[in-house]
Amino acid sequence: MVMEQKRVIIVGAGIAGLTLARELSPAYDVLVLEAQERTGGRIHTVLVDGNVVERGAEFIHGRLPATLQLAREAGATVIPADGRMYRRRHGRLAEEDEMISHWDSLLEKMGQVEDDLTLTAFLDKYFYTEPYGELRKQAFAFAGGFDLADADHASVRALYREWSADQEPNFRLREGYGKLIDFLQQCAESTGVTILLNTAVTTISIVQGKVIAGTDAGREFAADALVVTVPVGPIAAGSIRFDREIAQKTRLVTDIGMGTVIRFVLGFRRPLWPADTGFLFSDELVPTWWTGLQEGIHQLVGWAGGAKASALSGKPEELLVQQAVSSLATILGLDPEEVRREISFHVITDWSQNPWSIGGYSYATPLTEQARTQLNQPLADRIWFAGEGYSMGDHPGTVEAAIVHATHVAESIRTVFNA
Repeated sequence: MVMEQKRVIIVGAGIAGLTLARELSPAYDVLVLEAQERTGGRIHTVLVDGNVVERGAEFIHGRLPATLQLAREAGATVIPADGRMYRRRHGRLAEEDEMISHWDSLLEKMGQVEDDLTLTAFLDKYFYTEPYGELRKQAFAFAGGFDLADADHASVRALYREWSADQEPNFRLREGYGKLIDFLQQCAESTGVTILLNTAVTTISIVQGKVIAGTDAGREFAADALVVTVPVGPIAAGSIRFDREIAQKTRLVTDIGMGTVIRFVLGFRRPLWPADTGFLFSDELVPTWWTGLQEGIHQLVGWAGGAKASALSGKPEELLVQQAVSSLATILGLDPEEVRREISFHVITDWSQNPWSIGGYSYATPLTEQARTQLNQPLADRIWFAGEGYSMGDHPGTVEAAIVHATHVAESIRTVFNA
């Protein structure tokens, strides 16, 4: 007697979804349902005037084994993200070589916190007097810019783990992260995985032991197991309706923060910045910029995260370009018109306005650890969550977290099926 092959539905074809598809096929019949017209999710590599442009994920934050292994398999070229760091301060651009005053004291006190609280509450409790004005400003800026975290909701204990960790070198992929997506998609499809694009799942229910995924077009797909790899933002916003029996648990997703971010990629006819530039920091509305330091490519990436991104999100593109030019001109000490004249192309991505992500990447609130603990347990041994937003491991908010967590979820599914 031939056993019928188990079917698994994966909702979302980002790197977590495609990693799962590759892991589970051909042992299982795998169907991937993707709402957008492309795979990749928050990885989106495009070519503009022959230049590789990342609209989403870009860096490999350290020597991260899963990401680097996948890059090797995909034949991607890993390159260091080199260059000096400069900051606009006191009306001039100078190399960033100063430690923030009292930063060590801040980390020491953060490390002593036992009962978690938000960053704002922590700073108001321990660093509220005048000598700490600059420290508070920089802590808020770092939380919003790097972690995309709202200080009124961000977990101090989670920020401490990240801020106190040893700094590792950053890397990029010369061909872009899209090369990893293409590789995973080819691997999955070559083993029989079906990927349906423009297929938005809007309902998930369990009926007579089967998981049913309903779409915006009225179609229904049944499976023995289902994995939600949709980012935290849309789930928290209610883009997928769950059965009453499981909705109480899925509401825990609202205890996970989702950061706001806008990326500004500007191509230039000639470089307007110091030749050895890696990063440019400032207090402008688009405060952070970086270069690829690739020969012959004159490109700057602007980054507005947290409160600064919220102030700009949803604005018309021309206004965003204007603000980017204004910020960059101030940082470089140039006339805005001179900067604008040298721009050959621009690509602006407001991830908070994308209904399939509603944000850049996740951050932890004081309630997140408990929420993730419960969400990492399969619902009725039928429904799993996978991706960076649901990961309890290291390297939060990264591609690495998404790959590793998806691999763990695949193993959990195999364990349940083989029980």
